[in-house]
Amino acid sequence: MNALPVKMMDFAGVPFEIRGVVQLAGHESRLRRATFPEAARGILVSGDCRRVHFLHGTDGEQPRGTLVGRIILHFEVGPAEEIPLRYGESLGAIFSGDRVVPGSETSVIAWAREAEGQFRHHTLYRTTWTNSREEARLVMVDYESAVARQGPCLLAITLE
Repeated sequence: MNALPVKMMDFAGVPFEIRGVVQLAGHESRLRRATFPEAARGILVSGDCRRVHFLHGTDGEQPRGTLVGRIILHFEVGPAEEIPLRYGESLGAIFSGDRVVPGSETSVIAWAREAEGQFRHHTLYRTTWTNSREEARLVMVDYESAVARQGPCLLAITLE
C-alpha cells in the first residue's frame, strides 16, 4: 500500500482523500494482535448528500458471502440506515492472491495494482450508498466489524 499517496486521488471516478486506515478486528487479528477495535463509531460526515462513497476492503480472504461488517448511517432526524458488508459482494481482500470482483451493483474495484516480486494483488473497493431521503441530513457514520475471520478496513469516505 506504499503506492497510495496521502492526498486527494480519483478512485473509479470518485475523489477520495486518504489520511490513514481504520482497521477493525477480525477473528485472526485477535489471535495474533488483539489490538484492533470492533467498531469506529461517530465518524462525523455532516452534510446534505445524494450519495456516500466508501473506499475500503478486508485484511484477508474469506468465503464469498461472509458478513464482515456493516456501515450504519445516522441522520439528524429519523431512523439510521444499515449497509451490510459481505465478502465478494461489497468488498474483497486488500492483499489477495485471487482478486475478487464485487457482486453488488453498488460496489466496484476502485484501485488495483500488481506488486512486483509479490504473489498478492493489491486492491481497493468502492461501495456507494444512494440517499433515498435527500431531505434527511447525514450527521455521522459507524463502521463496524462482524468479527469474521478477517476484519474490514476503511480508508476514506466521500459525500456527493
